Amino acid sequence: EVEVMNPKDQLGCVGVMAAFFTMKNGDKDLSTGETYREYYDPESVDKNKEMRDIAEDEDATLLIEELRTLGEEFRADMKAAFPNAKDEHLKGKIFDAKDVMGILCDGEMMLGDVISRVFNLANGTEQPIARTASRKIAKRPATVASASTVGGGSPAASHQANTLSNTLNTINMKEQFPAVFALLGVEEMQMQEGGAFMNEGLLATLNANIEAAQKEKADALALVETLTAEKNELTAKVEELTAQAETKEAEHAKAIEDINTAHATAIEEKDNAIAALEQEKADLQGEVNAKAESIEAMQTELNGAKESLTTAETTIAERDATLAERDQQITDLNAQIAELQNDPGTGAQAGAAPANNGGGAEAPRIAVSTPVAQPGQDYNEMRETWGDNK
Repeated sequence: EVEVMNPKDQLGCVGVMAAFFTMKNGDKDLSTGETYREYYDPESVDKNKEMRDIAEDEDATLLIEELRTLGEEFRADMKAAFPNAKDEHLKGKIFDAKDVMGILCDGEMMLGDVISRVFNLANGTEQPIARTASRKIAKRPATVASASTVGGGSPAASHQANTLSNTLNTINMKEQFPAVFALLGVEEMQMQEGGAFMNEGLLATLNANIEAAQKEKADALALVETLTAEKNELTAKVEELTAQAETKEAEHAKAIEDINTAHATAIEEKDNAIAALEQEKADLQGEVNAKAESIEAMQTELNGAKESLTTAETTIAERDATLAERDQQITDLNAQIAELQNDPGTGAQAGAAPANNGGGAEAPRIAVSTPVAQPGQDYNEMRETWGDNK
């Protein structure tokens, strides 16, 4: 029987293939530097011919023919073992067990169930799965119970009939009771009317096998109980861990919620602080703009004052120059007055006389043009020339 443990287990890949590396005789391995050599007995002309044809000429005809023969035998054996299989199941495709249940597999069992079924098949409490197609059964000569003639026939005919009958009965018995044959460790049993013959040796073998099977069953049941206890313990542990995980998850969710709330509050406070700073910045910018305007007005006023100052300074400089000129004139007049007031005194050591000798200071006077007669000029002509200016 073919049992699976999971519906997603995969079955199939029915087919024959070959995979290998080839090198021609005399080729050098580029990675090792070694040279590949083949030498054959002169009479071994067909040895490895499939591989040599591929290596030398890439001719896979012989290999493919061999694979074809093996594939036909393989598919025939598969069809005999799995009579419900169709061609689509024998082409190399891989299937999930759930899709080929009853075709390439017989059922789904866990290991403990498989062990129990083996024991039940062995002790006869369960029967093997009967597939629709007949199985291949090795036919060996049956043990003949008697060689006496039956119904007046010849001994040879009777022997052949008994042999055929025993062989068919053995085959039928083995199909019906494969577990018994397996426990007895035989391929055939001596048949008698109404049943099979079991001698003391077979009974001892059967009894020992049954006792061994019972012990194995007891051990398996003990193992199942142990595994069940371990499973229950693991289940409890899983439940405990699950509860802890749920608690941790709830705590984590609460922590995340608190963090998100704190984060939202912090963002709101930050946004408010940024808005206040933006307003303060706007207010300061307004004050800066007003100060700038005031500074600009003051700069304009200062520039005007500077221009006025420059004009005043120019005027003052001009006045200073004029005053300096007047001061120089006064100084010169004072010097002239001082000279005019000099007292020459008497004697040899007398001081200097006035510069103009008492003529007084220079004063503006009217200049009168006096006609001057040129040599040889007539007086009347002179008068005409000067007119009333005399």
